[in-house]
Amino acid sequence: MNASLSTPAPPILQPCSAIVQVGATGVWGRFRLPTGIPIQIDDWVVCQTGRGLEIGRVKVLLTESNEGPSEEWVGPILRVASDSDLLTRQRIERAAPQGIAACNQWLQDRGFSQIVLDVDVPLDGLRLYFHFLGEVDRALDAATETLVELFDQATGIRRFTQAVATGCGPQCGSDGSGCQTGQSSGEKRGCASCALSGGCGKRS
Repeated sequence: MNASLSTPAPPILQPCSAIVQVGATGVWGRFRLPTGIPIQIDDWVVCQTGRGLEIGRVKVLLTESNEGPSEEWVGPILRVASDSDLLTRQRIERAAPQGIAACNQWLQDRGFSQIVLDVDVPLDGLRLYFHFLGEVDRALDAATETLVELFDQATGIRRFTQAVATGCGPQCGSDGSGCQTGQSSGEKRGCASCALSGGCGKRS
């Protein structure tokens, strides 16, 4: 009698990192996946980059067999974007044209030939990144701080990104629980698993 030999099933490879598209210009980068949080293709996620907290969309999931060297990682994915994160992104996109127009009017009034094409605003709003048409010379570089203030005054972006920046925004924890404060003792609870742990605190 011939004994049939069964072929063992190949191991199931779990995703270890993801290609995410972030920023106003749609830059692609590779990010580490969080443990214990299921991430799927086309999910909106909040990522930590060198520019701050940014919201992006997952395009590709990678396993150990195809993810490449770890030094190519941009940073970690902190959490799946909440409704509050997506609302902040929509507000940024809606307000940006008004701020860009204010900056370009200021540049034109002062004889600058450069034009602001777009402004990247990370989800936390801590920094703004301008994209110019034309060479960035010393005069334009010196005017950057003024442009930042003009953009903020015209859009009010930092008012609704402040909660994200301080880590106490809606559902700031990676588990979606958010930060809570004890009613009697004032002791903070729920921040141990916060993706922005260390940024939580009292705000005036």
